[in-house]
Amino acid sequence: MYRTMHSSIVRSIPQANKIAATVVAAMVGLAGALPASAQFATPQTMPQGGQQQQQTQPQAPRPAPQQQAPRPAPQAAPRAAPQQPASPPVAAPLAPPPARSTEGIAAVVNDDIISISDLTARLQLALVSSGLPNTPETRQRLTPQVLRSLVDERLQLQEASRTNVSVTDKEISDALGRVAEQNRMEREQLEKMLASQGVPRSTLEDQIRSTIAWGKLVQRRLRPSIEIGQDEIDQVIQRIQANAGKPEYLAAEIFLSVDTPEREDDVRRLADRLYEQIGQGASFPAVARQFSQSAGAANGGDLGWVQQGQLPEDLDSALKQLRPGQATRPIRSITGYHILMLRDERTVGAANSLPPREQIMNSLGQEKLDMLQRRLLRDLRRAAFVDLRVG
Repeated sequence: MYRTMHSSIVRSIPQANKIAATVVAAMVGLAGALPASAQFATPQTMPQGGQQQQQTQPQAPRPAPQQQAPRPAPQAAPRAAPQQPASPPVAAPLAPPPARSTEGIAAVVNDDIISISDLTARLQLALVSSGLPNTPETRQRLTPQVLRSLVDERLQLQEASRTNVSVTDKEISDALGRVAEQNRMEREQLEKMLASQGVPRSTLEDQIRSTIAWGKLVQRRLRPSIEIGQDEIDQVIQRIQANAGKPEYLAAEIFLSVDTPEREDDVRRLADRLYEQIGQGASFPAVARQFSQSAGAANGGDLGWVQQGQLPEDLDSALKQLRPGQATRPIRSITGYHILMLRDERTVGAANSLPPREQIMNSLGQEKLDMLQRRLLRDLRRAAFVDLRVG
C-alpha cells in the first residue's frame, strides 16, 4: 500500500488505562531502527560492499520443524516476585520461560509452550489497554485472537534467538520507564496499577521483549535488501502533483486476517465486537495495537494521508462516506476484515509543496519492509508445529 508522507502525522494516545497503547510507542524507539536518513538507499547511493557484507554472514540453514506429539507441560515452580533489572546492560534471554504454573497448556509452539496463565494475563492486559468491557462474552471472543498474538510472538522470539539477536535488560527497563513516564507515573506506580488490574509485570516485559527482538531481526535481515529506484520516487511525485486540489483522508485501520475458512466466523464475530466497542468509546489506536494484524498496528493502525483511489475500491468507497471520528463497519476483503477510521480530511496542497526526495524514499522503503516482515512471519507460521489447545 502506498502512503504519502508530505505532512506530519499527529497521533493521540488517551492516558486512562491505555498501558499497552503507550508501551508500543516506547518499544518502537528501541527496536533497532536506524535514523530515517540512513534507513534506505537508492541503487545509486547504496554504499559499496553493502550487499557483499550480507553475503559474508551466511545464516545457518533452518532446521525442519519437528512434527511430533507435544511434550507434557513442565512442572515449573511458581515465579518469584519480579526484581528491578540490574543496571548493567546484560542480554536478556530471548527464549520464553517455561510455563509459569501447573494449571495447563494453552498452546505448544515448536518446543515451547504457552501456559493458561500466560494467556489469562495477556488477555487481561488487552482488556485494560483497549478499554473493552471485562465480561465473560468479551473474554471468550477475544481469546482466539490474543492466543494467536502470543503464538506469533513466540515464533518471533524463536527466530530471533536462532539468529543470535539479543535484547538487553536495559532496553526492557528503558521501555518500562518510558511507559510509566507517558502515563505520568513512577515505575512503582505503574507496577502497582498493573498488579491491581491483574496484570503481572512479566506480561508487559514479555511483550516488550518480543517487539524489540523482532524489530532488530527485521532491520538486520530484511532492510539491507531493500533498494528504492529513482523512477519509484518520480512516480510518487507525479501522483502528488496529479492529486493537487483533491481531497485526501488521514485514516487508521484495524485488520483481522482470515487464514483458513474455519476461522471465518470467529474472526467476523471479533470484528463486529471490536466495532461495537469502538462505537461505545473504546480507543481505536489502543484496540488496533492489541488486535490488528496490519503493518501499522504498532502505530495505532495509522495509514497516514490516503488519497482517492489509493485503497481497494470497497475500502476507498467506505472511507469517503465517513466524517472525522467515525469508523466503518467491518469490511470483508480477500484476506480478512478491515475496520477503517477517518481521523481528518483535507485538500491536497499545491503541486509545488512537495516533500524531499529522501523523505519519499524512506516512506517507500518502509512500505517494502512492512511487506517483507509480514511474509517472513507467514513463513514462520507455515514451517512451525503449533498445537492450539484453547479457543
